[in-house]
Amino acid sequence: MIEPMQKEIDKHFLKGVAVSPGIVIGKAYVFKDILLLVERQSRGEGHADKEIFRLDQAIRQVIDELIEDNFRTSERARKKEAEIFLTHIAILKDPYFIAQIVQDIRENGVNAESAVMKQVEEFGNAFRKIDDTYLRERGGDLRDIGRRVIKKLIPQGQLLWNLEERAVIVSSDLTPSDTVRLDREKVLAFVTESGGKDSHAAILARSFGIPAVVGLPGLLSRINKGDTLIVDGDMGMVIIEPPREVIQNYRELQKKNESYQADLQKTISLPSKTFEEREIRLWANIGGPVDIEYALHYGAHGIGLFRTEFPFLILRRLLSEDEQFFLYQKVVSRAGGKEVTIRTLDFGGDKFFDNEERQKEKNPFLGYRSIRILLRETDIFKQQLRAVLRASAYGPVKILFPMISTVEEVRRIKELFECTKAELLKAGTPFDEGIPFGVMVEIPSAAILADQLVKEVDFFSIGTNDLVQYTLAVDRDNELVSYLYEPSNPAVFRLIQNVVRVAKDAGKQVTLCGEMAGNPAYIPLLIGMGLTDLSMNPSALLEAKRAVRHTTYKLWQQVAETISDLPSVEEINKFIAMQIDRINL
Repeated sequence: MIEPMQKEIDKHFLKGVAVSPGIVIGKAYVFKDILLLVERQSRGEGHADKEIFRLDQAIRQVIDELIEDNFRTSERARKKEAEIFLTHIAILKDPYFIAQIVQDIRENGVNAESAVMKQVEEFGNAFRKIDDTYLRERGGDLRDIGRRVIKKLIPQGQLLWNLEERAVIVSSDLTPSDTVRLDREKVLAFVTESGGKDSHAAILARSFGIPAVVGLPGLLSRINKGDTLIVDGDMGMVIIEPPREVIQNYRELQKKNESYQADLQKTISLPSKTFEEREIRLWANIGGPVDIEYALHYGAHGIGLFRTEFPFLILRRLLSEDEQFFLYQKVVSRAGGKEVTIRTLDFGGDKFFDNEERQKEKNPFLGYRSIRILLRETDIFKQQLRAVLRASAYGPVKILFPMISTVEEVRRIKELFECTKAELLKAGTPFDEGIPFGVMVEIPSAAILADQLVKEVDFFSIGTNDLVQYTLAVDRDNELVSYLYEPSNPAVFRLIQNVVRVAKDAGKQVTLCGEMAGNPAYIPLLIGMGLTDLSMNPSALLEAKRAVRHTTYKLWQQVAETISDLPSVEEINKFIAMQIDRINL
């Protein structure tokens, strides 16, 4: 009896990734992906020029539309979202990207749309191998651009933005261009088979206030046009053809959720302080200028982590010093005087932009990556150092170096950094000569050597995502061992406590970034450990501030001391949950 009943339940309930909050009940509108219509066809000899002309015309039209979308989004939302389309224009004008498509047409005699499709797939596959979630989601930009060009090459009637009635959009994926053209009066929510929390479509959905759930494989095979859906953007749940009782329950949840969200918005203007008025600075992690306004709107104290890899990976080429400077200067200027921490390139393993040309490694995440690449390829490194230093003339900047494992690495970095500063001084180039110099603590050896590293730097940034992975020797993306990926493992907490203690004793700033920093269940404990700076994705800022304001520092200081003596994850989680329940967080 249980198995048939469970199958019936599974038929109605889908669990995905919550990327934009809210609860809605409505009819499904199933949006088919145009990429499914593309066929690779041979046009024969003499047709290459015609296909390239079609491609050129399509690209010109798409660029015109992107300029229009940029303008429309600037009016409807904020500059952050509008910049998505400027990024897309840059990709369409990138010589390498276009040359690959043209080469396929000329060498293989194929139709333009299939050549575009091939490049989108190849670039997309490269991005899917990237370890960093945020950067992996940037592959959605390329898919979006490909769809837009193909739409010009394959006329088709179904347009997402021409909805006749209010509906829940169901799709394989939703691109930024799809999302920005949505009629918000008619779109209740959207659910997709692919995507993640850091996709541009997710950012736009949150900005526009459209509830969304993504990461639902097989979605299109389970939902038909007109099906009644409940979309729970808070829990990442989609319910297909729900019974009347379930609908009634969710209507009650809708009322409570609306009240909670209204209260949460009120915290934007409130100070980020504990009950004892202890200030906890909440910083934002960003990947480029497009994220700045969103972060500052939700009260970020500044930019705690600017990940600089994105433009390199999306363009799959080196950026010149001037290109990097322009990017960093834009971020610093938009921060409006708030501090910006710029992390140098964190390529690694399978996420190096030209990794197909490099020797494959048996253990890429333990091999030639991140700072190890930069210390060997010093021309690339010094180019970025110059760009960061030049940007520091436009506002408060700190520079951060990732994947540090030894004191020797830090000393070598400092030599190159001081050499670069001397070159700029000689050239008369303005920059902040006292720019703070910091390192990421994300490898156990760095956490253990914190008492030595602290003598070499101005600040620490604890990267919990990698610290957990390396401490526990577990690949969090491997489902066979991912159960071992536990941030609350006592070994991880002991390493964090050691780094915080060392930094505080030396009078140096220490910031914790990663998923833990934005998780309300961990925030009180992290404060109890002595942390006063937490850096997180912008979407987590309001929930984090609420957690801070519910925290009594002295109580959680005692909790942190107790935690350090507990031997297992189970005991620690149980103890934390008990304390969280007491403060009604």
